[in-house]
Amino acid sequence: MEGLRIGDVARPLAPLTPDDTLARAVELLRAVPFDRVPIVHEGRLVGVVTEQTAAKAMRAVVMHDVSPDGLRLLPLDERIITPVDPLQAEDPLARLATAFTEEVRSLPVVDQEGRYIGMVDAADVASTLLHANRPPSIGGMATPLGVYLTTGVVSAGARGGLGLILTGASIALVIVLARLLTEGMFHLAEQRSGFPIRAALGSPPMGWWHANAFDIWPHLRWLVGMVVFALLFRLSPLTGYHAAEHQVVHAVEQDRPLTPEHVAQMPRAHPRCGSRFFAVAVILGLFLVVLPISTAAGDAPFSLAGLVAVVAVIRWWRPLGTHIQNYVTTKPASHKQLRSAIGAAEELLERYRHAPQRRVTLAERLWAMGIIHVGVGMYATLLTLDYLVGRYLPFLTYFR
Repeated sequence: MEGLRIGDVARPLAPLTPDDTLARAVELLRAVPFDRVPIVHEGRLVGVVTEQTAAKAMRAVVMHDVSPDGLRLLPLDERIITPVDPLQAEDPLARLATAFTEEVRSLPVVDQEGRYIGMVDAADVASTLLHANRPPSIGGMATPLGVYLTTGVVSAGARGGLGLILTGASIALVIVLARLLTEGMFHLAEQRSGFPIRAALGSPPMGWWHANAFDIWPHLRWLVGMVVFALLFRLSPLTGYHAAEHQVVHAVEQDRPLTPEHVAQMPRAHPRCGSRFFAVAVILGLFLVVLPISTAAGDAPFSLAGLVAVVAVIRWWRPLGTHIQNYVTTKPASHKQLRSAIGAAEELLERYRHAPQRRVTLAERLWAMGIIHVGVGMYATLLTLDYLVGRYLPFLTYFR
């Protein structure tokens, strides 16, 4: 809280001018959360119109038979405007402890030169005090070692970079295993049936439509491979930690107690999760790879398939991303996984309280998010597996 000024919590509110009318001032009072609205002339605060002024106008019409039309177009002059001592933007936040009363619940804020900059009320101050030690945004990652969380400046959980690298390695293992199982299923089907399924499905296309039944092997392999990958990934421990990560971030952002009981009630899907980008890849794959839709000008840079894919992404990527999170990339977290997420959140909040506030570069944020670590772990694992298969298990190269 040290260093916070009144100007830091002031909310912008477009002011009225003396040329406005009482009716306009009353309508603005209805629309804003403050009990008064500012009147400004050439950038300088003139005064305010308060709820008490609106109440007087109401009583004049109801009890004294004053014509509403006579009041509605009254200009905002000295009869309407209430003088006020504004708050100074550079004053410490502690000054507000005595500024508000039952009659004065909000006040305008001006800078050192007396120019109006906004309004502040008790709720603004209370919100700032209660959320001063909460990061505005939290990102995270599920790792085999637990939940990793970061604000972009400070990070916590999952033993740092090691857990993130192992996440990349785990994803690579699932990719390779899904590929082997997919190819193995087709190979086994060929062995049992005596029919060269892949050769038949991979035969040359026929006709301008490029969509004959014997040209679907690459598309079918992609689709089956994605389904197998989704099933294997759902079974991995990463999905439980992924759910716990999302749930604890929801709990922090919604100011819920960090207990297993409360965290477990939070949604497993989170709108900022990278799984939504996976949804984009799935939609593009379905329309550009699985469904061989094209025009006669198949080599044109923008085919019918591309147009349909763009429309599908715009329409479905958000809901599909939520479904992918709920049914593929997360599963109900265990008590151990919830405790890991809670421990990471508590550690992150403690570090955030004592960390200096500063702006971070894009490179620093990407590093803190763990994307680079995951990429390194995935790439290194794929290279290693490729080398080992070629050297020690050459019979598996049939499936590569």
